Amino acid sequence: MDVVDDLCGRFGGDRNRVVLTVFSRGAIACGFIGLRNDRIAGLWRGFHCCQHYDGDGWNGATMEGAVERARRFRGVAVFHTDNPAGEVQLVTDALGVPTTFASSGLGAHSCAMFLDDRANPIARPAALCLRHSRRPWPTIPPGVVHAYRNVSDIPGWVFNAPNRLYAGQGKQEPVDEIRHELAADSPYKVDDARK
Repeated sequence: MDVVDDLCGRFGGDRNRVVLTVFSRGAIACGFIGLRNDRIAGLWRGFHCCQHYDGDGWNGATMEGAVERARRFRGVAVFHTDNPAGEVQLVTDALGVPTTFASSGLGAHSCAMFLDDRANPIARPAALCLRHSRRPWPTIPPGVVHAYRNVSDIPGWVFNAPNRLYAGQGKQEPVDEIRHELAADSPYKVDDARK
């Protein structure tokens, strides 16, 4: 908990909007460590589990234990990359929040996931779906390419009103904002297909 407080303090993060996003054994830790008790479970606004999940049997993590821990989750959404929905259904039910599943198409434990230079990199799996949330106000860290779109069946507004733009540590540098939608040759595109 001290690490979260330290990072939020140093980099201007919002302590009430922390999303835990991890890969492989770290994805197991989302539940195994991130939901170990109510105090720790209260840290997270959402989870992104990539290529593993709590309860998959690694190092004795049982599905029964994962379901018990999942009931402590107080966030608003969960995102899975390369995890089969059917295998985590019990945990998904216990979490009780909207859960999105996506495939990277890169295969298990592929370094390409982090070095991907396809025209449309894994932008979709990096999304956090906050549909039907009363407080859909994510905080985007510096250097993260992002876009907003209402993907809900319920009509709603998507309004970007940043209260802070990153300008380096101590706000001593130029504002770090690149408007990719203004560049015709930008590799970052918002896919119009709703899936």
